[in-house]
Amino acid sequence: WYGTLMENGARTEAADALLFIWQGRWPMNRAPRVSGISLNGQPPNGSVKAAAGETLEALVAVQDPEKDALTYRWIVRPESQATEVGGDAEVVPEPVPNLIASTPGAKVQVLMPDKPGAYRLFVDVVDSLGGVGHANIPFYVRAGD
Repeated sequence: WYGTLMENGARTEAADALLFIWQGRWPMNRAPRVSGISLNGQPPNGSVKAAAGETLEALVAVQDPEKDALTYRWIVRPESQATEVGGDAEVVPEPVPNLIASTPGAKVQVLMPDKPGAYRLFVDVVDSLGGVGHANIPFYVRAGD
């Protein structure tokens, strides 16, 4: 069930698809559909690397079936060090503050953290009725050049 509902109970596209499978109908208002995310033009498997303090551009591709107004929430977290398996609860790393360097939208400027290491950029795209699309992309920060 991972990814079907957000932590706050908001519906995702996966929840909408399950409703369709189980009941043969889509919900009256479907969640936004995220079809891709990139950082400096690279996809999630692109091994994105940047220098501490550098600014990169993030872009999320999203469609809302009803063309609802969308709100974007971008955050950066250190890469999880959790080793739990099988659905065990794990501690979520705290966000690194003040790294989204532009007004949140489908495209944002992301300031790379000062501390070298592995990180992940997350985006939640929320429609006006609480449906959520989400994506994330890993990146690595090397010491300043």
